[in-house]
Amino acid sequence: MTSLAGPPAYVGAAAIGVALHLGLFRHGEWVLASLDVLFSFAALNVATVAALLYVGEASNIWQACTAAATLLGCFYTGLYTSLLLYRGFFHRLGRFPGPFYMRFSNIFIQYRSAKNAHLNLEVRGLHEKYGDIVRVGMSEMSILGLLRE
Repeated sequence: MTSLAGPPAYVGAAAIGVALHLGLFRHGEWVLASLDVLFSFAALNVATVAALLYVGEASNIWQACTAAATLLGCFYTGLYTSLLLYRGFFHRLGRFPGPFYMRFSNIFIQYRSAKNAHLNLEVRGLHEKYGDIVRVGMSEMSILGLLRE
């Protein structure tokens, strides 16, 4: 029987994370289901600990939690590495201009919005720098023609 705590298991967990992103999360708008995804991942954590205890891979809860944390760390590393590489270099909106770091997350546009509560001025500044069409988030664009009166 193959151990669930060795390098092959870690590579497998990372590969499952990449496959989950490419096969599922790359399609559709998952922002709308973020709570469901969060609860599913919490259930995955609990199920991994229970499975490690059940198959005898760990003799106590502490060992099961440690092994599960390592396996799930590899899983999440594969998932988020795939996600960031896709958003940064392969996303269908990648050809549109805009700040490079805004390709990876909407956190940056939210920060700019909260910084001085004048997002319209921030976006107008981006348009002055990048042109009429600007990518301002991982899946969002601003078109200057729509902002003109």
